[in-house]
Amino acid sequence: MDVKSIGKNIAKYRKAKSIKQEDFAEIAGISTTYLSDLERGRKTPKLETLLRIADCLDVSADALVLNNVKLGEQISANVLWSRIESLSISKRKAILNIVDALISNMQNI
Repeated sequence: MDVKSIGKNIAKYRKAKSIKQEDFAEIAGISTTYLSDLERGRKTPKLETLLRIADCLDVSADALVLNNVKLGEQISANVLWSRIESLSISKRKAILNIVDALISNMQNI
């Protein structure tokens, strides 16, 4: 678990809601010092605290834990590609042709 990334995400979502550290710490039931340490990656939150912070920010815990949305997209793409690789060559070509046609059509929209 990348503690600094979690802290940056907590700060990002808190700031997006325009909530001061002091106010958010009170809402989340933690001290301002502890919140500051979390946001700077100096402390690792317990699971219960992480879930409470996520709830107070109206985001999922994964939004705080994942480095960014692209990581989730990359994981999905890797899973999909693994499924495609398990197919025969002719089926792979057919799928790639379909995807290529979809992308071409999307560019025209």
